[in-house]
Amino acid sequence: MTIKTMIQQATNELLAAGVEAAATEARFLVESLCALDRKQMLMHSNMILTDEEVASVESAVKKRGTGYPLQYLIGRWEFYGLPFEVGEGVLIPRADTEALVDEALAVMEPIVKPAVADLCSGSGCIAVAIARKRPDSRVMAVEVSQEAYPYLEKNIVLNKTDNIAPVKADVLGGISLSMAGAFDVIVSNPPYIKTDDMEKLQREVLFEPSVALDGRKDGLYYYREITRRWKQCLKPGGVLLYEVGYDQADEVAAILLQNGFEDIRKKNDLNGIARVVSGVRTSSL
Repeated sequence: MTIKTMIQQATNELLAAGVEAAATEARFLVESLCALDRKQMLMHSNMILTDEEVASVESAVKKRGTGYPLQYLIGRWEFYGLPFEVGEGVLIPRADTEALVDEALAVMEPIVKPAVADLCSGSGCIAVAIARKRPDSRVMAVEVSQEAYPYLEKNIVLNKTDNIAPVKADVLGGISLSMAGAFDVIVSNPPYIKTDDMEKLQREVLFEPSVALDGRKDGLYYYREITRRWKQCLKPGGVLLYEVGYDQADEVAAILLQNGFEDIRKKNDLNGIARVVSGVRTSSL
């Protein structure tokens, strides 16, 4: 079977399975699973694929038709222009989260050799993006999941960010107690989906780890607990930044205010949704 025919067959099967971006995903699968580059795909569309390559693509297309994420099938995804290895057990990096990186970098701009903590780091996409843009920074990336932590380690190596220190620990455990005043910036994209809303998520998201998504009853549990436990870890004038759900900005802002933060700010993502909430630690905290 030729590359062109394989792509068309995969597109048709994905369309039949209800995959919206069927043509794009078909090209991704053929390119990734057959180890082809974009130039080969365009200039050699009549090249014959091996039986093994055809079987690999057909198997992946069938699995994708069940809702299994494309990113897990190809094993890698891009975030902030950087490559990240992903697979079962780790949250897939999303474009919305780039707004959190943008805002963190803006906050860090005047700081020389900033100390940063990334809590609930997952794949490490936030930590790695910050570390690559600010090679003078020192970043601690904290992740507790047995399944996600190896991806964090792999992605640090993949992106050559040796200014990141990965830490396997529960952000709600005792790790914060020994770090008073240690950080200029703390960032976090914690679980924030309401438990009752978990079953309403897109079918693709249901394949991702629930531990990285479920923010308990009201979706705000981790914002309350991280803010309470980690506020003392910021230097006076340090900034805590969160990614938030589409309707959570006001509630998270209130949590920061209740914990003594000031200069509360909200930043929109590319869709105009308030996606980042931040606050500055006062010296009296």
